[in-house]
Amino acid sequence: MVQYVHLGKIGDSVFSLYAVMKHAEGNYYLQDDHHQGRWTTDILRDLAPLFEYQSYIHDVGFGFDPPEFDQHRFDFCPHMHDGGNPGSRHLVDAHLRTFLPHFAYTWDVDEKWLEAPRTKGVPIVCHLPVNRGERSRERWANILSGLPYIILTSRSEWESQAHRAFFDNHSLVRPDNFLDGADYVNSSKVFVGNVSCWNAIAEGLKVRRLVDVGSGAHNAIPMDPSGCQIQSFDDQFVRELIEEAIDA
Repeated sequence: MVQYVHLGKIGDSVFSLYAVMKHAEGNYYLQDDHHQGRWTTDILRDLAPLFEYQSYIHDVGFGFDPPEFDQHRFDFCPHMHDGGNPGSRHLVDAHLRTFLPHFAYTWDVDEKWLEAPRTKGVPIVCHLPVNRGERSRERWANILSGLPYIILTSRSEWESQAHRAFFDNHSLVRPDNFLDGADYVNSSKVFVGNVSCWNAIAEGLKVRRLVDVGSGAHNAIPMDPSGCQIQSFDDQFVRELIEEAIDA
């Protein structure tokens, strides 16, 4: 059985799953040495249920030291930096080219690579880390005012505190884990937000996405018809796109 190892950066590991799905079923190990103490293994423990839910992954491990086995190491991706231009290649395509160089796989941008439950029924799901997009929280609050939305937050209390200055407390949701959060995303009519781990999950699920792509985040821009870059649109037009999505 194939064993996969990844350094544990959440969005990157989610994007790598397309290559896993196309290559072979196997086990997946999330190695917690990328974050260098900024996060705890609890983050990876929260990610494991989403990975285990995928039919092509049999088991998930996590920690600092992966077990000894023949492995496909998802810890360096040279094709992410083709031509000396960081982020010039989308992370899905980069993982395919790096880890499956001898296979004739090409990226079908319309193909789903994630599955999740669909039990929540919230029309608009957002994730708004302002360091990954061009809009401020104040602008997002104005865009979303009066609409039926929730904002996914992380274990980091500071993130919730920063949001509370602009959004109603009842709109902030901290999922039990990433599978629970993926349920919210998969149940929605549209995902709205910045380039982040939840955007990666929304892309894997092929949910309708309106993505505010910040500077330096162009290795995760929407490439399929279900996604749309909105950073250059004015705020009123973004609101109209959201309303159109939930009325569809």
